[in-house]
Amino acid sequence: AETPFVGYLRVFTFTADQAEPIPGARIIVSRGDTIFANTETDRDGYTPVIPLPSVDPELSLRPGNVQPYVAYTIETNADGFRAVRHENVPVYGNNYVTQPIALLPLLPDEAQPPTRNFVSGGPTNL
Repeated sequence: AETPFVGYLRVFTFTADQAEPIPGARIIVSRGDTIFANTETDRDGYTPVIPLPSVDPELSLRPGNVQPYVAYTIETNADGFRAVRHENVPVYGNNYVTQPIALLPLLPDEAQPPTRNFVSGGPTNL
């Protein structure tokens, strides 16, 4: 459903030991079958800020079992690195979040191994 609330996501890619940012990584942000962004990182390893539909930020102030964020999936691919998929990345209304993504380099002559999967999530009961 359409919502007037927006959260903002920025992805930062870097080598697993955080020694260097990874420019040119392909980032796809989705929820279910809907793709909200298909972009790539700049020379500093960052994507542009991506506005995403979210929920009323006041939900995070209410006790109970209401999920105060919208969960997104981030798929990351970069030449010479293992693909990574982060699921359930929380995006809160009227807030900015930077999702760090560490990428592991492929070994010489290594075929692309399976995607590394991570499951995130914010608190469900504040």
